[in-house]
Amino acid sequence: MSRPNAHLRPAVREDVEAVTELLNAAAHHDDTDEFIDVEDQAEEWRTPGFTLEEDARVAVDQDGALLAYLSIRVADSLVDGEITVNVFGDVHPEARRRGLGTELTTWAVSRGRELAGERFPGVPAVVHAWGRAEDSDAAQLLRDLGFRPARYFTDMQIELDQWEDPGGPSTGRVMLHEDRDAVLETRNEAFADHWGSSPTSPQRWAHIWGQRTLRLDLSRVMPSRDGTGVDAFVLSEIWVPGEVYVALVGTRRAERGRHLATNLLTDVVRAARAEGAAKVDLGVDAASPTGANGVYERVGFRPVRTGVMMVLR
Repeated sequence: MSRPNAHLRPAVREDVEAVTELLNAAAHHDDTDEFIDVEDQAEEWRTPGFTLEEDARVAVDQDGALLAYLSIRVADSLVDGEITVNVFGDVHPEARRRGLGTELTTWAVSRGRELAGERFPGVPAVVHAWGRAEDSDAAQLLRDLGFRPARYFTDMQIELDQWEDPGGPSTGRVMLHEDRDAVLETRNEAFADHWGSSPTSPQRWAHIWGQRTLRLDLSRVMPSRDGTGVDAFVLSEIWVPGEVYVALVGTRRAERGRHLATNLLTDVVRAARAEGAAKVDLGVDAASPTGANGVYERVGFRPVRTGVMMVLR
C-alpha cells in the first residue's frame, strides 16, 4: 500500500465500510482480537455528543484508498477536576511509519482540547490514547508526541471447551430492559473509585443499552435486598460471533465481599457455554481497587495480553 499525496479529510458516513476493514486489518495484525462489523461501527458513530465530520478524520491516498482513521470523544463529566478526551483509531498495518499516525494524533489532540474547552470552559483536559503493548508501534508514536504510560490493562479469556465450572450458586437473574436505570445507578457508584472513570450520562447509557451488540440474555443482575435497585451486575455483548464479551462488571461498594460478581459472572459463563459460544473475554485494570483480577481468575479467566493507556496532560 503506497502513500503518494496522502491527505487528511473529515470522515463521512460513506467511509464506514473502509474504516471497518482498516480496523479489522489492524486488529488481525496486532493480535488484539478487537474485531468489529460495519453495522456496529455505524452505531459507534451515533454515540451522543459525537459529530462524525467534526470529530473524526481519515487519511486517504490519491486514489481515495483509506490509510488511517482517528476519532475523539469527550467524557460526560469530570474526574479529579479534569475532563478526559479519548482518542481512538488506527493506521493500516501497510501504511505505518510514514507519519500518518503522528499527523492524525496531532489533529486529535488539538480537536479534543478544543471540544473539551467548549463543553467544560476553564477545565484542564487530559488526553487518553490506547498504546496496546508497551513496545508497540502505537505506544512509541504516542511517546514521541509527549504521551506517557499511565495505567496497564489485562485482557483475560476463557476457552469454553476447556473451562471447569468452579461451582457456586446461581444467585442472580437474567437482566431485563426495565433494569436499565438501576444498572446505570450501580455502574456509576461502583466505578467511582476506578482510575479514569467518570459517571456515564443517561443519554450515553441509553445509546449503549440500545446497541445491537448488547445481550441481556447473557447478562445478569443481583437485585438489592430491599428490592429497590441492583446490588451487582454483569453486562455482556457479542461483537464477534461465538465470543461473548463481558463489557462491565459492577458491585455497589457496600455490597463488596459477598462474592456477588463471582457468582453472577460464573452464571454468565455457564450461559455462554450453553449457547455454544467458544470464548468469553473481558478487560480489567491491572491495578483494580476491587481486586477484580482475582475474581476473574477464580471464575476461570486467564490473561492473554496486556496493554497500556497513554496520557497527555
